[in-house]
Amino acid sequence: MTGYFHDAVREGEFKKIWILLKIRPGLASTKDEYGLTPLHLAASYGHKNVAELLLASNAEVNAVDGYGLTPLHRAASNSHGDIVELLLANKADVSAEDNDGETPLHYVEARGAAELLLAAKAKVNAKDKHGLTPLHCRAAGGGKDVAELLLASTAEVNAMDGYGLTPLDHAMAGSRRDVTALLLANGAEGHANVLNNMLVCAVTKLENMDEWYRDEPEQPQVAESPHEHVVQDRCSEFFSAVKGGDSGKVKKLLKDYPDLLHSQDSDRETPLHVAAGYGRSEVAALLLHNLEHYHGRPELSTLPRAHLLNNDRKSMVNAQASWKNTPLHLAASNGHPDVVALLLVCGADVNAEDALRKRPLDSVVRQRPFTRGGKSARYELVAQLLTRLYQ
Repeated sequence: MTGYFHDAVREGEFKKIWILLKIRPGLASTKDEYGLTPLHLAASYGHKNVAELLLASNAEVNAVDGYGLTPLHRAASNSHGDIVELLLANKADVSAEDNDGETPLHYVEARGAAELLLAAKAKVNAKDKHGLTPLHCRAAGGGKDVAELLLASTAEVNAMDGYGLTPLDHAMAGSRRDVTALLLANGAEGHANVLNNMLVCAVTKLENMDEWYRDEPEQPQVAESPHEHVVQDRCSEFFSAVKGGDSGKVKKLLKDYPDLLHSQDSDRETPLHVAAGYGRSEVAALLLHNLEHYHGRPELSTLPRAHLLNNDRKSMVNAQASWKNTPLHLAASNGHPDVVALLLVCGADVNAEDALRKRPLDSVVRQRPFTRGGKSARYELVAQLLTRLYQ
């Protein structure tokens, strides 16, 4: 009955919902396979009367779905100001963070909803796990009205995200001319060339691996390669460390068992695939460093086409998993611009096709219409890196 009830909420069938709640009041708190409650659905689809009924039936106003989103996140991202107001009146947490650390204000698309959130003391300069503020998100998404409101509410115009980029950088990268003009009028500063700056940061990250390894004692020579079963036993531990971004553990395991660098999981994904998919740029740089020390810093004008690398590294960068997807496919489809930049300067093939004949850029195009908040900003940067530099 849960699926039937959720469908009724999605369609806004008030009478049917009312009858079902009379029979089974607990339906108001049920979750589907994505962790969505009926209140999430009512908030997403703009059914205020249904949301009122669910709240009257003791639906949890701050329930979280599989992405860590609350009904307030959903209402804000879909521009349903009336439901934002209703949820706030029922003690919705205006500072609730999703799995990426983003609040409803990061997701807000309409000025009216933004005004309600700010009136409820939403933190205008809150940063997510990637250092993105609500102003970064609106700069990337092109929401001039909301950006104007945020600036009037003391949003920091030159706040830097985790990539060292300001809201102006995001607006310029996404060709958001109206927001760019607004930010400049409010004293915004940015980099002369956002995308090249990201590529230079990727080169620096690789160079920093040399510093990390400097003064390390030489790895003792092993008379024989470790037995296969020993390496196999360490694979699960190694992939778990890569997935979790534990650079120290990855480094130690690679010193003890160098063959792990070329290991694969059940989907034929290499450690670099996993690091790219989960946005672990430090681990990705460490994996690439172990193939060959990065030689020299290329001139900015030559980034990144002319920087040719050895065949071993290029082979790893463009390795294909079961569905023929490369690490670049995974970094792009999951919106990790820092990893995309790192892979590009290491010779990743932007025209590589997966089993469905889709290039990395195609996966970004498919994802962008469904992204909100900081995710939208990150996908925009990925798209610009793939299109502007690799026509």
